[in-house]
Amino acid sequence: MLKQCLLCDTPEGLQFKWSAFFCDECLQRHPEMLVEEKAPAPVIPDAEARIYLYPTQENGRKTPIYPPFYSCPLKIEGIDDSYHDCRIYMHDVEEIAPGGSAIVSIKFLCPELFAYRLVIGQKFKINEHHFIGEGEFTKVLYKTP
Repeated sequence: MLKQCLLCDTPEGLQFKWSAFFCDECLQRHPEMLVEEKAPAPVIPDAEARIYLYPTQENGRKTPIYPPFYSCPLKIEGIDDSYHDCRIYMHDVEEIAPGGSAIVSIKFLCPELFAYRLVIGQKFKINEHHFIGEGEFTKVLYKTP
């Protein structure tokens, strides 16, 4: 996928600011964009997993997912019939395209409700109005309070 400036669509001289790409010229015209972003509080993940996004032809997303995170509900096998909201954090990955896979960290919104039941090798599905991918837990990091 071609990266381009959010304001003028140029693909050259890009910087990643405020979760989007901007060219040097637009950043000079809009100096307010140069204000440094505040560093977010450190995130302590509840688990690590290998995820796979279904290709577009198999009812997957049409576009990649980008760092720093992607918010979605997961349907975890063996837990219950509900969905569990989370953020999938992508480290050392520029994007995960449809049909692609990656190792990611996962932080749940309410881990205390079920995370003590997570096990290595447990499978889950990634939902975005329909299932767009799947994964398997490779590490469980959640500690019972």
